[in-house]
Amino acid sequence: MASIISASTTSGTALNMSADTTGVLQFATGATPTTALTIDTSQRAAFVAGTAALPAITTTGDTNTGMWFPAADTIAFSEGGTESMRINSSGNLLVNTTSNYFGRISVAFSPLTHTGITFKQSIDTNIPTPLYFLNAAETAVGSVVTSATTTIYNTSSDYRLKDNITPMTGALNTITQLKPVTYTWKTDGSDGQGFIAHELQEVVPDCVTGEKDAVETYTDEEGNEQTRIKPQGIDTSFLVATLTAAIQELKAIVDAQAIRIETLEAK
Repeated sequence: MASIISASTTSGTALNMSADTTGVLQFATGATPTTALTIDTSQRAAFVAGTAALPAITTTGDTNTGMWFPAADTIAFSEGGTESMRINSSGNLLVNTTSNYFGRISVAFSPLTHTGITFKQSIDTNIPTPLYFLNAAETAVGSVVTSATTTIYNTSSDYRLKDNITPMTGALNTITQLKPVTYTWKTDGSDGQGFIAHELQEVVPDCVTGEKDAVETYTDEEGNEQTRIKPQGIDTSFLVATLTAAIQELKAIVDAQAIRIETLEAK
């Protein structure tokens, strides 16, 4: 038989539980009672797991939007009955996806209708830093800074962070070992030009991250473990110093030849 709890008054208590230090307070609904909310003796509230369509924690008038718990150690958020974000058992934040891709934050979006992540500065003064990167010792190693018109990608280069600073030599020989190529991308067949990562790594290792032929495992949206390539990456900005030194070496050769030609012509 169902119980009725009165609304009480502004000074009264509609529901009170006392003199019970071992039990819990449960709220059940339905003809066959299902516990929707439990309050234990440590004053913790426990909700049913819920679903994307019917979140465990929601609001009146919009019952398909709220928070629910799809798995152990996982918190999910729904909007309009569809999951929009979750924090999984590994502490990764997943937005519009249930798969963790490569990082602690994974965002899935349609490039036809959305932008993945947007940073907006409130005023166009100074040079704000939307992204700042620190190493384990909390020393700055890079940043992305913006102005009213430009975006600048920085890697730390302060002289106070460096030892054994010496002029670069042999840059022209290094450049002759590079293998620039043209290619087409497997994804969409579009044309590209540049370098093959592992080939560049053999000549200028600072330009390349990752290992040749590396793979990794991941869990897809159906919960199945899969394997995929872990591609190497290239930052060609690290070639600038080598290219600059090579141009200087080449200029020195040209200048020496010019002096020799002038000397020969003067005879």
